[in-house]
Amino acid sequence: MSLQLIKLLRQNKLGVEYLKPYNENWNNFELLENITVLHCDNLNLTHLPFMPNLEILFCKNNLLTCLPKSNKLKELYCDYNQLTSLTEYPNLVELYCCYNNIKSLSYMPNLEILICESNQLSFLQFYPKLSMLACTNNPLYLNSLAQYWDIDVYY
Repeated sequence: MSLQLIKLLRQNKLGVEYLKPYNENWNNFELLENITVLHCDNLNLTHLPFMPNLEILFCKNNLLTCLPKSNKLKELYCDYNQLTSLTEYPNLVELYCCYNNIKSLSYMPNLEILICESNQLSFLQFYPKLSMLACTNNPLYLNSLAQYWDIDVYY
């Protein structure tokens, strides 16, 4: 559990939305369990805890090397971290992960927007719902992009 994050949440220093109205008597697990939207950009965080109801996460410009799994996550903004891979997020619709060291992305069947510039991606698998892709500054093989000729693609 990230005590730094818990402390910031308890001090109301982060942009956050909860599943239920905030209760100052929640224990740490209840606090994390009720988060649906979290803004934690620019805090030098190295770790984020599991938040089972998280739907939108803004964690740009931190020191994160991995992110917690979340089956409910729909939007992820994780630019400018130290990520090398991203786990499968089955309900993710929008992914913004520029300026990391990502070498691979897991399959995400609902992904519609993928903005992954300036990483280490050499291959993109097929995302059937993808409608926008920005992937410049990656060592991508052109044949892995051929499946996306019908969408808005920016190399």
